[in-house]
Amino acid sequence: MTITWISISTRWSLTSVQASLNVIISVLGTIGIWAFSRYWWQQGSRSVLRGKSDVPLSSLVTLASPGEGWDAAVVLGKRFFAKENWRLLIQLFAILVVTTACMLAGPIAKESLRSTRTVQLSKLEVLQTSKGDSFLGNRLSADVQWNDTMQSLDQAGFPYDQLLDYMPPVTAPWIYTPSEWSPTWRASCQQYDETTLELTASGNATWAHPLDAFPAYRNTYDPSWLDISKYRFQADFSEEWAFINEHEIMIKDAIFWILIQSDPEVDDRMYSNNETLRLSISAVHAQNFRCQTYDDATQAGLDMWRPIGPVQNASYSRVECNITRKPGIEPSDESKIP
Repeated sequence: MTITWISISTRWSLTSVQASLNVIISVLGTIGIWAFSRYWWQQGSRSVLRGKSDVPLSSLVTLASPGEGWDAAVVLGKRFFAKENWRLLIQLFAILVVTTACMLAGPIAKESLRSTRTVQLSKLEVLQTSKGDSFLGNRLSADVQWNDTMQSLDQAGFPYDQLLDYMPPVTAPWIYTPSEWSPTWRASCQQYDETTLELTASGNATWAHPLDAFPAYRNTYDPSWLDISKYRFQADFSEEWAFINEHEIMIKDAIFWILIQSDPEVDDRMYSNNETLRLSISAVHAQNFRCQTYDDATQAGLDMWRPIGPVQNASYSRVECNITRKPGIEPSDESKIP
């Protein structure tokens, strides 16, 4: 048996179509009951107009609702099921069926619709990914481009454990098909959701070095990440502060970003790029803590502030990733940096 489906434009939401179908079922049910009742009324009237004197009363009675059917059954009693009242039985049965369908219009509309999408195969020009050789080349500040790229990948269903060897344009919709992709690099990541933390600043390091400035946060890392012979550290920050006195300020709100990554000078990664790249990216949110400042104007920059004392509120989130090259792929200029 072949089931025929009617395709409706995706410009209509599924809930709108279901609501419309619900109304259509109810309207058709109402028209159907009216037409059915009118048909049997015309049949009885035709017999009267022809001058027949033995027309049964049941031929002149029409039912339009379950309530009228109940009234007829009460008046006629057991005679309602007599042979001469077969017209009333047919009318009542049809009315009950149509009324039940109208009552169940919502579930019927739900089961009668399904959401799907049609994929058309077509060639799509793509851009080869490559390493940028400068700040601008790496597009670090292209926020709109990054957002458009992530939205395009999410809509295509691209998995988070793969890195792109080439990039489809964000202006054209596309669908991820695993058989069409064999990425050079894959990533396995572990995410740590936002976690509250009790912090007390040591006062022994500037806040350009948050791992040293906040020992309790440093202790959240696995010790292997803190091996300076294998990893390179980088931090950045953004803050809102208020003046307390000449030598002290209050940090109302601050966010620290901490990056720990495999040192490119280890294992000849800078040139061969065969070894696993490990990345740890963290964000620390801290509120209401004090910082000491320097009198020396040559050391009065933001990166020379020293956090001291307890932090009123603090939390952090983190993601740690291992990025590995697919076996059998020789390094090339295009794949120096994953």
